[in-house]
This record gives sequence, C-alpha cells and structure tokens, in this order.
Amino acid sequence: MDASMVYGSSNEQVSQLRAFSGGQLTTQRGPGGTTLLPPDKNTFDCRLNGTQNCFLSGDWRANEHSGLAALHTLWLREHNRLAGELHRLNPHWGDETLFQEARRIVAAEIQHVTYSEFLPVVLGQMTMDRYGLQPQASGFFTGYDINLNAGMANGVAAAALWFVASLMPKTLTVFDRVSLMAANVPDRVSRRG
Repeated sequence: MDASMVYGSSNEQVSQLRAFSGGQLTTQRGPGGTTLLPPDKNTFDCRLNGTQNCFLSGDWRANEHSGLAALHTLWLREHNRLAGELHRLNPHWGDETLFQEARRIVAAEIQHVTYSEFLPVVLGQMTMDRYGLQPQASGFFTGYDINLNAGMANGVAAAALWFVASLMPKTLTVFDRVSLMAANVPDRVSRRG
C-alpha cells in the first residue's frame, strides 16, 4: 500500500529508479516515442532476441507478466505526470520535494484504487462493511494507532501473492492506437522457469 512496487523498498532501489531532475523517475523511450520503464541492464532473462533488457522497477516481478509490466509503467507515467504538474504549480520546489510529493500522491491513488475498486470485488460489500474497509466519503480517518503493527505475516503475504497471480490472464491482448488488436502477448515476459 506504500507504492513500493513503483519505488522499491530500500533507499538503494529508490536511487536506481530516480532521474534526480524535476522529481521524475527514470524512463526509456519505446516504439513510437512511448514512455517505458527503464532498462535493467543487470538482468538478462528478458533478452528474447539478444538485444532487449528486462525492465527496472520497484518490484522485480514487473518482468514476470506483461500485465504487471503495463501496470508498473502506468504508475511510473502517473508519477512523472504528477511531478511535472507539481513543478508547474510550485516552480520554487526542488527535485526532492517534487519527488516525495508525487510519491505520496501515487501511494494515495494506489490505496484508493485498492480500497474503492479492487477489494470490494474480491471481498464483497458485506465484508468491507463488517471490517470498516470502505474509504470515507468525506473527512479523514482519525483512528491511527502508532503502536499497532501494520506488518504482514510472511505466510499471509505468500498466500495473497498466489491469489493475485491466479487473477492474471494467460495472455494480454494489446491494441494499437485505433483499437485494432495488435497482438496476444504470452503471460511471462521473463524467460526464467
């Protein structure tokens, strides 16, 4: 829920992903000038034709499935869009402030999508209501408890990962700019396993 799949879970990962200019994340240009995740020059599992690198993101699993790579790319683009807009509104802000504020907004957007769109479908409205998981229509949550351990047991995290993996389609249908199907991409970007 902290957007670590976009930014990583360590300062080292964050540093590898940052452009250190205008609060932006590093990108690469793809076909037609599209903005893509930066290349991971240290991983060779994705070199299907010997020239393409894997993608670098906050979560190595971005290369495991085309849908995950697309999702990571979406959030990278959103971060950079927000950093650009924040810079336009606050031209006096430096790179660090722009980066951290865009990061906070992206994390909030991910939380909103998770609690408003994803969890109600997975858990059902009754469970969401029973455990108070619905986002508030207005106001702010005031029940934060600094003493509450928000961590997750490894077994629960592993089960959640397998559940989410089971939701991934076997192929990802890709459309071109005029909505004509361009390709069905296999479920794994990486050549491992």
